[in-house]
Amino acid sequence: MLIVQAIKDGMFATGQKMSFMDIKWFYNKIAEVQKNHNDKFPKIDGYLVDDKVKNELFRAWIEIMEKNQYPEDQYLTREFYSIMKYMCNSAILNMFNREIVKQNQQRLIVPNRHDIGLAKSLFNNEMKAKYNILTLSQMASNIKRENAIKFYEYVRDNDEISYEYKQIGKIFAEQKIEKKIRE
Repeated sequence: MLIVQAIKDGMFATGQKMSFMDIKWFYNKIAEVQKNHNDKFPKIDGYLVDDKVKNELFRAWIEIMEKNQYPEDQYLTREFYSIMKYMCNSAILNMFNREIVKQNQQRLIVPNRHDIGLAKSLFNNEMKAKYNILTLSQMASNIKRENAIKFYEYVRDNDEISYEYKQIGKIFAEQKIEKKIRE
């Protein structure tokens, strides 16, 4: 949050810039804290996440999984960790302005609504990308090699398919075409 706030404040301002060295300093400061090399800010030992938050993120995971019928969803249970990691990463990057509680001799950071919202948004983007990749992979694996060019043209010329989706589809079609050429 501090980095983004500094970027926002510096946008379109004359003479104010956040340099690469400022960003490097910030990440080094976080590393110092986590290595317990900072006298002013003790190491964070973990996270304190309320059951309501865990349930909220679990519902967000379920909603995305039900909304998109993933072609091969047997491996997607591990994706639940992603939404939790996003939340924790946001909290640790903002450790200097997050609530820290001491519990059982440990210092625990408490993710806030910003961290939770960011986690949901990043997770949604991740799962959309995975859905696109898995769907196109399945489509490409189901077409016969002689239809690979038609599949390529369908993906390329379909206005309802996003640019990113087209690029992924082209890769799968090109792989099919290359296999056909090698035969």
